[in-house]
Amino acid sequence: MSISERVAFLEQLDIFSDLEESELVDLAYIIDEYEFDQNAIIAYQRDIAENFIIVLNGRLFSQQVDNLGVVRESRSYFPGQYLEDTWLFTPSAHEATIRGAGDGRILCIPRQKFLAYLDANPYLIDFLQLSEAAEDIATTISFDQPSKQAAELKLLPGERIRYMERRSIWLLVLQLLGPLLLFIIWTIFSAFVFNVTGTLAILAIALPGMVLFLFCIWRTLDWANDYFVITDNQIIHHEYSLRGLKVSVNKMPVDQVQSVEIEKPSLIATLLHIGTANITTSAQHGRMRFDSIDNPRQVLKIINELREQKRSAGAGQTQVDMRTALEQQFQAAPVLREVGLSESEEEEEEEYYETVTFLDQVADGLGALLRGFSRIGSTRVEEGEVITYRKHPITLLLRIWWLLLLSAIFFTLMVFIKEAVFRYIFAGLWLISAIWLIWRFLDWRNDIFQVTDLYVFDIDRLPLGFGESRKQAELANIQNVNSERPGFLAALFNFGDVKIETAGASADIIFERVANPNLVQNDVFRRREALKQRQAESARSRQRKEYAVMLDVYHQAQQAGRVPDRIPDENIE
Repeated sequence: MSISERVAFLEQLDIFSDLEESELVDLAYIIDEYEFDQNAIIAYQRDIAENFIIVLNGRLFSQQVDNLGVVRESRSYFPGQYLEDTWLFTPSAHEATIRGAGDGRILCIPRQKFLAYLDANPYLIDFLQLSEAAEDIATTISFDQPSKQAAELKLLPGERIRYMERRSIWLLVLQLLGPLLLFIIWTIFSAFVFNVTGTLAILAIALPGMVLFLFCIWRTLDWANDYFVITDNQIIHHEYSLRGLKVSVNKMPVDQVQSVEIEKPSLIATLLHIGTANITTSAQHGRMRFDSIDNPRQVLKIINELREQKRSAGAGQTQVDMRTALEQQFQAAPVLREVGLSESEEEEEEEYYETVTFLDQVADGLGALLRGFSRIGSTRVEEGEVITYRKHPITLLLRIWWLLLLSAIFFTLMVFIKEAVFRYIFAGLWLISAIWLIWRFLDWRNDIFQVTDLYVFDIDRLPLGFGESRKQAELANIQNVNSERPGFLAALFNFGDVKIETAGASADIIFERVANPNLVQNDVFRRREALKQRQAESARSRQRKEYAVMLDVYHQAQQAGRVPDRIPDENIE
């Protein structure tokens, strides 16, 4: 099937009927085409569903059975019909077994590719004719996340925001109500009780009014920059304090959540539907509060949905993996056979991407050149599996500015003073200050923090090998990662502390005064997530092979007559 034929087919489907031809062309390139034989099982009930399936020709038949094997629901899908559109947005499980009712072909749109397609064209979400269930899921996902908050949080690749809220607007109103009432009372007393008139009246009202106006702006900005976020993988609390220009970002993995407690502390909170969601993990200080938010039960609902999705998807993936291992062990032929493009269609696809590929190569070349320049004096260096961080250079400057000043004074006096004795004295003092400067620089340079694919390290070294302190923690044991930019200078130059909390009481690690703490925080979460995926896949792969070999051995033993056809009765003596 050519690209043009795919486009003609897609525009006939209700879900894509409002898309333009160029948009359908881009969509056609991410579609996989397969053919199947009669009675071929496309997917089993409870298998993970990560592809949007469209019937191209032939017929599919789905059948749902309960735990007793009784058929509860069955349905046929004909050309031009498609299965659940919710699979475009979230991994789920097949609710029925799907088989081919004859020879035919299907089109599959992988979920991750479709989400990337929407990221490149976020406006298209409004032109998709989705089912009510799919639309409900799509509304909780952010595409192309252009907001300042999403950019500052530095989410993981492919990670999507499912919940994002500030504290309730009613909290801001209540905070501004008291000063506003005081201003009104002061105005009334000034005009009618104290009989203040003329210029004095203007000053008596204008000055408090200006103070009230500035107070309202300060409170509003402080309210607007505090928010709570739940993504596919983590829970985030961003707190910005205007009073000390302090920024704090706390992150907690969703899979580490142990409990969620909802509180409505007063009658006013109950009437206004305001409350607090307390989220805890097993870490010693693993607690996060979403306080004074509208409808706090929504937090509990979304966290439970994410946990259920991960549980269901994990069970479905395990089922698929075990079946795949078994079929590989017995060398079974694949059920679905991919249908590739013809030579002319491959040339069409190559021509379509030729310009993009060239531009990508140019961009990569320029990017490599810029990265080469930026690495000079960089506080973050990524080499293979190791990311190395150093403290921000401004922290070095804050420690040695007075040494620089003394060194400059001693050098100036050494040059301009005529008397030889004083010149030697100031030369000695300048040499001492220069050595001290070098020592300070080496001490700053030798203090490093590292994140590998297995561990995080905090390494403190004194210059010239006078001493070393090393602390490490396993990525797999990390519970929470919190970043903080304490004060005006930290906010201005973007440096701060990153605290890594583990399940142990004394195993916490602090990356002190590192540049861009949010990025460091993101690196730790990204490496932790990659490690968990590798460990899970390794465990699943080992388990699949063991089960497949066990079934193969059982089959051999049964053929050899070593295994009876019934289950032994343990009650028989």
